Amino acid sequence: MGPGDATFHFAAESFPTPLRDHFVGFAAAVGKAGAAIGTQVIAPIQESFPDPQKGIQSMFLIGASFAAIGSLISWFPIPDKSRDLEDEKARFRGYLAANGYVGSFGESLEEEIKTTSYEI
Repeated sequence: MGPGDATFHFAAESFPTPLRDHFVGFAAAVGKAGAAIGTQVIAPIQESFPDPQKGIQSMFLIGASFAAIGSLISWFPIPDKSRDLEDEKARFRGYLAANGYVGSFGESLEEEIKTTSYEI
């Protein structure tokens, strides 16, 4: 389990199909923002210690704490997705229909292609 796996696997497996791309994109954006912020705070943290060795040790401890916190978040709060994603997709469509959403769920183009004959 690495950073890319956690970012994209959890987002892809945790949300219904019609919303999956949005949440994978959001997860990618948050990861990139974290990387940008992290690169900007490393030098000030290391320079805040009078001894350079202590600054390096502090960065190691901060990195290890982020890894431990990430492991705990990955292990406990993320639900087990043993159910089929198609069932989740059907539940999401039912929710939208029950709340008055009228529109395409991605099948309209597929249905149009099946029912329409195109002449050249």
